[in-house]
Amino acid sequence: MRTTSSNNKFAAAILPLWQLSRFDTRESWLACYPAMWGLSLATKHYDLNIGGTGLAALVASNWLCMTLIHSAFCTWNTHMLKSFVQPHHTSTVRLIDKCAARTATRPLPSGRCSPAKAHTWFYVQLFLANTAMYTLLGPATHLTMLPCLALSFFYPLSKRYIQWPQFVLAPTVGWPVFAGWLSAQAHAGLREKMEPSICGPLFASYAVWTIYYDTCYGLQDIAGDKESGVGSLAQFLGVKYIKSFLLGLNVIALSFLGLAAERARCSLLLWTLGIGFWALSVPFQFRGLDPTVPGSGGKIFKFNITLGMYVTVVILAEAWIG
Repeated sequence: MRTTSSNNKFAAAILPLWQLSRFDTRESWLACYPAMWGLSLATKHYDLNIGGTGLAALVASNWLCMTLIHSAFCTWNTHMLKSFVQPHHTSTVRLIDKCAARTATRPLPSGRCSPAKAHTWFYVQLFLANTAMYTLLGPATHLTMLPCLALSFFYPLSKRYIQWPQFVLAPTVGWPVFAGWLSAQAHAGLREKMEPSICGPLFASYAVWTIYYDTCYGLQDIAGDKESGVGSLAQFLGVKYIKSFLLGLNVIALSFLGLAAERARCSLLLWTLGIGFWALSVPFQFRGLDPTVPGSGGKIFKFNITLGMYVTVVILAEAWIG
């Protein structure tokens, strides 16, 4: 009986923190994919002979670091911002979550976690993320990620000041491309350096894709965002223009990925099973997207998490076969 009671208390204490970090969702995968893309194309471009074990170690270390960064700033983004306090609310983010029915059961708006506890948890995760990056990926890669951390701090502010916060989120999420690229060189014992002709288009591809799937995601919360004063592209574009805009984003993202693949001398594997499959999925996605039905955007968002995993596996296979 006591053991059961203790377990329940432990779960009640840990579960809100777990949910604050979004460990209960697949969202963190989206923060890991760009690092996988970067390390894979670096391995391909420089013809790095790191073997299957070396590639697996690179994948594991990058995945862990990006997951920790994502979990820390999910805590910050969703629950920690208190700069714009409403007179009768303890924090703007709690107000925002309460206005959106979909997020009303999250730890802070539901009262299952105190702001002080969440604040402490954020700094614990931030410390772990920076320690992991410095130790596993090296000082140069850690230094390269500092702009990403700065953008992550600013992103919640952009929801109040900017009508299109997705344009802040996009470079934030795409930035790990550079971390993956440099970590592959460090693992092979090479001097870390960027190759702008490849890293640039690869970063742009992921950033544009981020705008796409996050705009779809934002369709779910249009009513709540309007009530709480939060900007989003989904609101700005409206039903009339959103599908044309989203189609254009797919074309741009695929074009940039193709440019990076061409310059890295990638094989038909990536061109057909990766880029080609992504292109063929676009009509399927648009058939299921109805801007007048907010929930349809959430389904497209989840589909893109799966699509991203598939494309990432193909890109990693490209690096592995050499």
